[in-house]
Amino acid sequence: MGEATENCKLETPCPPSLSFTTFRSALQALREHGLPETIGPDLWSHVGDERDQVLDAFRFLGLADSEGCTQSALHKLAACEQDSDEEKEVLSGILRQRYPRIFELNLRRATITEVSEAMTASGGATATVERAVKFFIKAANYCNIELSVRLGAGLRERPLWMRANVTSH
Repeated sequence: MGEATENCKLETPCPPSLSFTTFRSALQALREHGLPETIGPDLWSHVGDERDQVLDAFRFLGLADSEGCTQSALHKLAACEQDSDEEKEVLSGILRQRYPRIFELNLRRATITEVSEAMTASGGATATVERAVKFFIKAANYCNIELSVRLGAGLRERPLWMRANVTSH
């Protein structure tokens, strides 16, 4: 792998609102096929319509800059074995750096409303805050960051056939 290009300017887009699974799949694709000096949506044809969201997630997390230049954090993360303790530790550090307002909360007691408000203050677009919070919570869970049980409520998505039959009483 080449050296990260740190001289490109970092601009911070909105927090990621794609699925954490898609993010991990995109990262794994870079590991398997080699990490180029610059990344763009064309690298992730396997994620379909979410390619731009993947690139924005990499930018928000400081893994790539506004021009797609790879950063040292991406090189470090890509060098880790998938699902390893090292990968979780590196990603945990990235989350702590990129979500400072959320980490100012007591995450062991935080509510979804508090995290949503902190996400909005971190630049999350109102229309995507719920999905951005889900991304953060799933990433934090993956990294073994201790979270309130309140934050896990409702994260398991039910199959469409089940959602279609839900009635309110």
